[in-house]
Amino acid sequence: LLGLRALSKDNIKVATFLIGFLSLAGAATKVTYEWRLKARSENRQKWINQMRETLALLITNIPSPRDFPNERDRKTKVYIEQHGKLELLMNPSEKDHRALMALIRHIYGYDDVPIDDIPRKELGIATLLPSNPEHQITLKSQLIRLSNVALKREWERVKRIQ
Repeated sequence: LLGLRALSKDNIKVATFLIGFLSLAGAATKVTYEWRLKARSENRQKWINQMRETLALLITNIPSPRDFPNERDRKTKVYIEQHGKLELLMNPSEKDHRALMALIRHIYGYDDVPIDDIPRKELGIATLLPSNPEHQITLKSQLIRLSNVALKREWERVKRIQ
């Protein structure tokens, strides 16, 4: 009888230890998981902010047919600097990202990229000339709208991570 009581006390101690250990391991796992989610969310938000800033610069510096030559040169320089950055920020597997890049190249007059043919046709911009003031208004508003769609979708992804 004494042996059974001692054995059951040992069993209780082992069970208590295991429950405590598993609780601690579970809490540690949860904290690690939440920390990783937070880090991923913060990094994605920084990425979205970089995209937003770059798009804003490109939208602000869209060349106008009324620009003086020095202004056009400055805007071309902005395009060259920011376009490369945006290309690296964008995900080429996302349809709206590819369309956005095609639209920007078209607006800035760099529309001789064959991979842009499909997005240009889908966007209906193949016949819109950036040198035409009326077309330019349409192209700019389409760029703003498409930028909003892409940024909104990315923001929704951030919210799902959190």
